[in-house]
Amino acid sequence: MPARVFGPPLWLQDDEGGDGFVMQLDEGLVDVNLGDGGIMYAFADDAFWQCH
Repeated sequence: MPARVFGPPLWLQDDEGGDGFVMQLDEGLVDVNLGDGGIMYAFADDAFWQCH
């Protein structure tokens, strides 16, 4: 699944928390290097990624 909007995030590793989850995406949706199988998480006031 290249993206997920709203609902709870599907964490690749540990739950890193955050308020106001907006979406998550991977390299299947946008041309960006997120590391080895990485996923970008976007929140109302922050964004970060996790990878293997």
